[in-house]
Amino acid sequence: MEEVISKDNIVLERFSKDNRSHLEVAKKFDNDPVIQDFFSEWKQITALSLDDDTNTFYSYVIFDENEPIGICTITFNSDDGCVFSQGFLAEYRGKGYAKLVRNVVSEALFNQGVKVIKAYIKKRNVSSIKSVSKTNGFLEEVPGTDLLEIRYTQDRKR
Repeated sequence: MEEVISKDNIVLERFSKDNRSHLEVAKKFDNDPVIQDFFSEWKQITALSLDDDTNTFYSYVIFDENEPIGICTITFNSDDGCVFSQGFLAEYRGKGYAKLVRNVVSEALFNQGVKVIKAYIKKRNVSSIKSVSKTNGFLEEVPGTDLLEIRYTQDRKR
């Protein structure tokens, strides 16, 4: 994956512990109860991505016109697919950023040959479920969990 992914006003920069704006947006998530679970996962993947020579884990900070608005992760697996996660600061939720970022990331991933992008949403996360229901992703329950799995393929990415 590229160090920077961009389209229109949306820019994803691969996380760097030396970049002050990256550290500032990460601090803002630290006390956000809505996104606490995802942020813990993001920190784990970020730690792995900083030491990963295999390019399996990627953590990004999301910007809209130089304003940090969120974070995301991409974890590649061996079957030509990946798992994508994203989270936004409270003031940017519900404003269409999830769909924009999903489109930017899916376009970059499909252009690199990824066949399937998966994402997971907690069943209680009504706003994310609404956002996904407006796309052509395949949505189904993950048995025995409180999660829904969304699968995007090249022919059904938006």
